[in-house]
Amino acid sequence: MQSGIMTCDLWEPPYTVYASN
Repeated sequence: MQSGIMTCDLWEPPYTVYASN
């Protein structure tokens, strides 16, 4: 998985918010 920020990572609630944004 990547950093989770500005990416399509959906593995955790906080990171999901960034992915949706």
